[in-house]
Formats: sequence, structure tokens, C-alpha cells
Amino acid sequence: MQVEPKRDVIEALLSFWNPTNNVFRFSNFEMTPTLEEIAGFTGFGVRLHHQRLIAPRGISINKFFQHLNICKVKEQSLDKGWISLQFLYDRYEKEDGFKKFGRTLNNKGNFETWKEHRRFAFMVAFLGTMVFPRRGGKINILLTGVVNVLIEKKNYTIVPMILADIYRALTVCQKGKRFFEGCNILLQLWIVEHLYRSLTVARFIQDRSDYITSHAKRVEKYRCPEGVNAWVEHFRLLTEDKITWNYPWFPWVEVIHMSSVRPFLLLMGIRGVQPYVPLRVLRQLGRRQVLPITEDMKDFVSEVGPEVPLPEGLAQRIWDGCLVMGIGTMVKERHTGETHPEYSNWLEQQPQLQVRPERSVKEPIDHEAEMKIKIELAMRDYLAENQELRANLELARAVLTQQQVEFEEERAKAIQRETSLRGQVDLATIRGTQVAELAVSRQQQLRTCD
Repeated sequence: MQVEPKRDVIEALLSFWNPTNNVFRFSNFEMTPTLEEIAGFTGFGVRLHHQRLIAPRGISINKFFQHLNICKVKEQSLDKGWISLQFLYDRYEKEDGFKKFGRTLNNKGNFETWKEHRRFAFMVAFLGTMVFPRRGGKINILLTGVVNVLIEKKNYTIVPMILADIYRALTVCQKGKRFFEGCNILLQLWIVEHLYRSLTVARFIQDRSDYITSHAKRVEKYRCPEGVNAWVEHFRLLTEDKITWNYPWFPWVEVIHMSSVRPFLLLMGIRGVQPYVPLRVLRQLGRRQVLPITEDMKDFVSEVGPEVPLPEGLAQRIWDGCLVMGIGTMVKERHTGETHPEYSNWLEQQPQLQVRPERSVKEPIDHEAEMKIKIELAMRDYLAENQELRANLELARAVLTQQQVEFEEERAKAIQRETSLRGQVDLATIRGTQVAELAVSRQQQLRTCD
């Protein structure tokens, strides 16, 4: 959750994805995320090859509410197989949920029980938003069954499911779908650590270290390209001698032994089944790259649906069969980058990648860079407009000040004129009074003379 997502590197990788064998095809080599690498990142890989596969079986609405300890309520999205993050957030994020939804939660009013149920809800929400995301924040209700298995049954692994959905997301996005329904953060960590040339030697020992939190520190000196176009050009120029084939922290010493009959596994994901062919990328596992058996794996890809049942039994038998045949011996010597003498010729003879749809590969748009440019332009326009508004405001204030000065001057003149007029009126009144008095006096004098 602390890793900054780089969507441009994911989009650039799509141009190099080969869905026939679920590998990235670069100039003179192939790579793919492996079970061992994903398990190492997540910390879920101790005795990975001795664990059983989790099957994303169908979950009824009643079972969904039972797993989450919620009384049955009307929620239309459940009929479509998903629930919103807000649905879980309202009930289990804060204590308000315990108080507000207490009557619809199966905790008998016990706060400690609610907190236990809250952990389960958080696991479902985390997997549904970070590991198995769907557009619009829709969380697949099948994840409640997956979380229940992880809690109740300790000998099961979720790593194949994570990898299967990453493979599927790469394929469907290569065909033009815009939303990556896989764990893009793990895919990003995987490729960046292979691109960074570390001087540290791989240890090949098992431990329980957290390799996600420490990722940023390990690759802090690596300068990532910026934008889709820059990443695509970087991948086009990439050669096998520029790759860190084994992570410095790579802890795995075992690789499933593959028979000549079935040189692959079937990985069951949330949305379907994907083939896994580690023989094509043995250098990532500290082994010498041999010539892999060439087979079109697309025939083993299937989408789970009402009419397409999950081949759970077949996938589990292949997985278990590899365990019966035995696990590879401990890595005693590193074979970093070593290949069979004919490997280069073999790779050149493999079919070239199909061009992605024109709308998503011709003149690739750097969405992240484009967005940054738009933000910068918007900010520039905002600052210019803000500066213009400030200038207009200052001008308006100056005009207002000038008008106030002129108003005060006119007011003073008006007061002065008013005072003068009042003086004249008073003088005229006095004179009028005097004239009247004089007239009265003259009339009296005339009467006296008569």
C-alpha cells in the first residue's frame, strides 16, 4: 500500500507480452513473473511447493453473509457476484459501524467479536482492491471463500491465484481492455528489481523477510524512465546482459521438477485458468536455461463461467504430480544468465509477437506524462488567470480609491456650497425681516402725520 504505482511501465510491458506461453519476449531473451518470485515478495512462499492450490469456488449469497458475519440484507450487486468497498467500509472500518449496524451484524453486541470479524472484512477488502481488483471498486464475493480457506486451512497457498490473474490481466489488456484486473503493484516490483543491476550476490536461502517494504531502499539508485514511450524504447533496447536474473534477496532453493509429458502447471485464478511454463525462464531461478518444449499454451487458457467449470481436479493433479516426481535439488552454484548453446537460434525461430490493436499500440500515448502536462498547463493557466485577476483587483481598488478621493472632494465642495447658501439664505432672511420692520415703521409714521 506504500508503493507508488507506475502505470506507464505496466502499459509499456503489454507490447512485449506473449500470451501463447505467458512470457515477456524482449530482444534476445524471455522473462515472466515466477511462483517463487511472487511468493518471495509476498512472504507467502515458505514450503510453497508442498502446499495445495486454492480453488475460487462459487459462493452463495447466504455463504457470503455467513463469512462476513452480516445478517442478510438487500444488495442488488450481490446477484451480479460483487460487493462495493463502501459496503464493507461502512460496517467494519470504524467503531461507528459497530454502533450503527449492530443489529445487522452477527456479533451479539460484543465489540471484541466485532473486531475479529473486522480483520476478516479487511482481508477481503484488501485482496479485492489491491490484489484482485475490478473496475469501479467492485470486490468479487468469491474472495470471502478464499480468505476463509487462508484462515481455516494453513496448508494452502494463494500465490498461484495471484500469478494467474496477473497473466490474464496482461493478455486481456493487450487486446485493448483498459483496466488491469491483476496485482499491478507486484508486476511493477517484479520488473524493476530485474532491471536494477545490484552488486549483491543472491543468497538462495529461505527466510520470512518482507521484500515489498524494503523494495524502495534496494532500487533507490535506479532511475526509471518516465512515460509509456520512454519505457517502450527502454524495453526494445533491453538485452539479456542488462538483466539481474536472480534477485539479491532471492530466497528460493527449490523449483518444481517438470516432466517431459506435462512441462507446465495450471494456475487457478479468480477469473479462470492460466498455464505456467517455468522451463522458459530457468535463468530467473538460478539455473541454466535449456531449450524448452515448444507448445501453444493458449489451448489451456479458460475463463470460468456458468458453462465453463473450473478444472480444479486437473490443476490439482498436475500440481500434486510434480510433488510426487520430486522437487529440484538445492542450488549450490549460480548459473546467472547461462544458456544452452542453441538457445539464441531457438528463440529467433519462435513466432514473432502479434501487434496489439491499433488504438492501444500505434503511437502509444504517455497517459501519465500527458496528465502531468495537462496539470502543468492547467496550473499555468490558473496562475496567469489569477495574476490577471489580482491585477484587475488592484486596478479596481486604485480606481475605487481615486473615486473615493474625488467623492470626498466633491462632498467637501458640496458642504461648502451648502454652508454658503445657508449663509446667504440667513442673510436674506435677516434683510427681509429688516425691510418688513422698516415698512411697518413707515406706515405708523404716516398715520401719525395724518
